[in-house]
Amino acid sequence: MIAALLLLALQQPPQAAETIEVRRTIIDARVHDDDYELIDDLEAKDFQVLVDGKEAPIESVTWVSELPTEEAIFDDTGNELSHETVQAPGRLFIVFVQTDFTREHDRVIGEMGVLQSFHALLQTLQPADRVALFSFDSHLKFRLDFTTDHALLEKVFPTVLAIDQPLPPQPAEPPSLSSLLTPRELADAGSSESALILLARKLRRIDGAKTMLLLGWGMGDVIGQRPIITAQVLRSAAELASARVTVHAFNFGIGHQMSAGLAEVAFDTGGFYVAGPAAGPFSAMENSYLPRLESMLQGHYEIEIRSPVPVNLRKVHRLDVRVRQGGYTVIAKNSFVDVP
Repeated sequence: MIAALLLLALQQPPQAAETIEVRRTIIDARVHDDDYELIDDLEAKDFQVLVDGKEAPIESVTWVSELPTEEAIFDDTGNELSHETVQAPGRLFIVFVQTDFTREHDRVIGEMGVLQSFHALLQTLQPADRVALFSFDSHLKFRLDFTTDHALLEKVFPTVLAIDQPLPPQPAEPPSLSSLLTPRELADAGSSESALILLARKLRRIDGAKTMLLLGWGMGDVIGQRPIITAQVLRSAAELASARVTVHAFNFGIGHQMSAGLAEVAFDTGGFYVAGPAAGPFSAMENSYLPRLESMLQGHYEIEIRSPVPVNLRKVHRLDVRVRQGGYTVIAKNSFVDVP
């Protein structure tokens, strides 16, 4: 009997070993001191990352400079000859402008202020930076693929105020969004939130960190004069964060009734939010938004972690990035979704 059981056991196919999928996530983070000076010399031991309340193992921490640097030139004997300016690799920017389809008076005033400030905004960028341009009124409109031609961008930008149906933009050299977005998808993105989710899912397919400049008047909903941050707002923020898109939002809507949604998307992706004052959005962009943008674009940490929680494609995971040293503040995305 025992021999028969042993023979039967040997005839059974081997059981597959249980495997656990290890998901790695890259977090783009910035750290500043009490004087808002960026800190660029931290290591993995200086950070702590929690995913849904559980500590995540940190695989690596790398500082990435986004500004031109000076490198010394030496002769064959090791004597320093001169210094050379090395340009940082071109960054990817997505400019997303909410145009008010109803032409509400205060929002139109805000839109005009953004037009006046756009030239100053371009001055914050490096020559190799590539910019794509989108607008939203009744649906998402794709106006310019990634380009380094900032003069062309300045020429095309005023069209964001047009209630029109623009022709598909000229495809850019890789990375390009033209090959990823179809006219049907653009037409079906019938809310700002769904438009951001669509862009996030396409931008996932482009490696590296991206920056979105979200210029708008509001997101979410208003019930009984009370602003509501909807599930779609939270989902759009998490999708953008998973695509490594940091959103810096500027609210040119003078009423600010729906400002909470814009602020939520910015904060959840590790960006900042600025509201244009009733005195005029032109001065707010020039005096508040652009200086903060220049400061944030000096550099960032890439923190690679192993997620300590199971994969759940329907869940918005909460993320908490901390710096162990007192007196420092870390700015990073605080949500993400698992990518299929």
